[in-house]
Amino acid sequence: MKDPFDLMFAIRKLGKTNPNIKLVLGGIPQEKMFLISYLAGRLKLDVNLDTIIVGMYQNVTEIYRGLDMLVSPVRGAVSTVAAEAMACGCPAITLEGSNMISCETCKPCPNSMAKAIQRLWDRIQSDREYVRKHAREIAVKHYDIRNTVRRLVEEIEKAFQTTDINPRG
Repeated sequence: MKDPFDLMFAIRKLGKTNPNIKLVLGGIPQEKMFLISYLAGRLKLDVNLDTIIVGMYQNVTEIYRGLDMLVSPVRGAVSTVAAEAMACGCPAITLEGSNMISCETCKPCPNSMAKAIQRLWDRIQSDREYVRKHAREIAVKHYDIRNTVRRLVEEIEKAFQTTDINPRG
């Protein structure tokens, strides 16, 4: 995550009505996490903050299944992390205009994020199993890795058709 501050402001806003809310940031290098924690303190963002260092040998499936939801503030692209999370049954929130189909969307601002988190949280509280099943269904329908690989192979074959190199030997 490049800039977690919109999300941190959203969590602070939600923390006023839900003091147990916790923000877990993943995939952030240790030195950047120190800077984020420092700036959060200076901005008086009283957020229950934790971090997960995801390494190559960790079982990310268990990490995703342990989360209530994932917020992916990636702008202008499909978030592989959000697709992976939904495939594991973790509902995801993505930004409007990110070319991503997810459980919930929001604008890249704290108020919109806070509302999206609250809406998804309310649905999770109402029927957790249904929301998790729906997340998996979205992933299977829209982010099947076989389709991604097939499209990638097609693109590579097209690129090689314009050259004298044959990718199939």
